[in-house]
Amino acid sequence: MRRLVIFERHHLGDAVMALPFLRAARDNYRTSVVCRPPVAAFLRAAIQNIEILETTDSWRAVARQAHSLGLGKFDAAACVWADARAHLLMAWSGAGIRAGFPMTPANYYAPDIPWRRRRLWAGKLLTTAAERARGESLLTKPIDRTRRSQHHMEDWRQLAMALGFEPDYRTPWLTVDESAPADVSNFVAVHKGLKILLLHPGGRLPTKRWPYFPELLARLDRQNVAVLILHPPEETGPEPCGPLQKVIRVPDWPGLFATFQIVDAVVCNDSMASHLAAAVGKPVVAVFGSGNPEWFAPWKNARFVAAADACKFRPCIDRCVMPALVCLNSTGVQLVENRVRSALGMGPAPESHQQRNAES
Repeated sequence: MRRLVIFERHHLGDAVMALPFLRAARDNYRTSVVCRPPVAAFLRAAIQNIEILETTDSWRAVARQAHSLGLGKFDAAACVWADARAHLLMAWSGAGIRAGFPMTPANYYAPDIPWRRRRLWAGKLLTTAAERARGESLLTKPIDRTRRSQHHMEDWRQLAMALGFEPDYRTPWLTVDESAPADVSNFVAVHKGLKILLLHPGGRLPTKRWPYFPELLARLDRQNVAVLILHPPEETGPEPCGPLQKVIRVPDWPGLFATFQIVDAVVCNDSMASHLAAAVGKPVVAVFGSGNPEWFAPWKNARFVAAADACKFRPCIDRCVMPALVCLNSTGVQLVENRVRSALGMGPAPESHQQRNAES
């Protein structure tokens, strides 16, 4: 069978979105993935029968590791991101098929932001210099995105089709082999008959962390919804507001997968958690700040996204230029609460007398 190497050196949420592509790829190629350590740990738990080539965060270090990674053994190489560094490594690998998105404004997320524009210019310069030195194009199968504003999952679909296969986006995207941790299972059993919501307050960066989860928990405490509050490792989070709410910590990836599988819906930030919930087929309310849900909303859950268009610089791709996080601070609790109730099939929350007076 032909061998394919995928360069996916972004973050955990991006790795979750890669799962349908990887599942289809392994049926057509002996598939390997070049990725960072956190993604490597996730993929080892989430998908079988692919090779994980774990690297450091530095692209320069990856280039030095190219020989030890065995990049010369592949027939095909691919990357879903418009990134000249990956394209150069793909060319160095000697793969006869090199599929990816050239560094053009139409293929590059948010090219009008100044720092993004500088990166795009640097990538185009690297591509031009490398192609002149090699006397050939870095990509043998260049792809242009069908629409500049399309969802990232459509990029994966286009990449798969360039390689001769079609990903299946029906959920679940991963197999949940384990039972949920005992404290999670017991909580669900005790509150049988109630809607079970999982609340994950974490996010990789401050620009992704909505500050009003405590207020949301206080509202949900009055609505007969049982809430599991998942505190991320080594982070604190909001505390319970009543007996229908419980803090949990999940020790490993299989336990996390099973926890997401056992609940009725998830509310979280624009983070890995939102994509994991979508991957196991759960309704998910994702609160967006600096990002663009048109590109990165959890798959098939765009209707539950909570976001405010209060900042003229949004999306800023995690580099805020305002004195405060206007995007997150302007996303109201009422909006998120209504999204949660909709995801749980409960209808919009009734407005309080105080809220009606404030709006009149």
